[in-house]
Amino acid sequence: MTAINSIAAIEMAVAEVTDQHTANCGAKFGPVAAGEKIVATVESREIRALWTAAEMLKARVAMKYNEAELDGSPERLREARREAWRAADLCDVLREIFWFEAKEETGVWDIPALNTDETSGVGMRNGWMLVLRPASTNPLIKLLGGGIIEGD
Repeated sequence: MTAINSIAAIEMAVAEVTDQHTANCGAKFGPVAAGEKIVATVESREIRALWTAAEMLKARVAMKYNEAELDGSPERLREARREAWRAADLCDVLREIFWFEAKEETGVWDIPALNTDETSGVGMRNGWMLVLRPASTNPLIKLLGGGIIEGD
């Protein structure tokens, strides 16, 4: 797949997303947890559509894969596996673009606590809210460097 084909695949995936899809997806992230601080809300429909498109693609491919397993045809299962790997890569790209754009739109890059030991990174919660996650008190995680945890 060339870069042009990849961009076309992203455009097609995002074009399928409706406002209802983004509303449903935005309700699946879970509530704000103790110690998390709400710092912004992703308002842009276009940015929300990136994450939603990834979720829709993942669900569609999982359904096709399950159907192929039930069918029992080795050829159909091989094709479903190939499509699943391709979709997984495309979902990763959609989510990476989402995080970049969400941080740009909301100014999360400029939050001083993001670049300190006070936080383990940015997460997303119900209603497309971005939260700063508290730094872990687990010494193993601190030893390994923690890192930015997104989308969990």
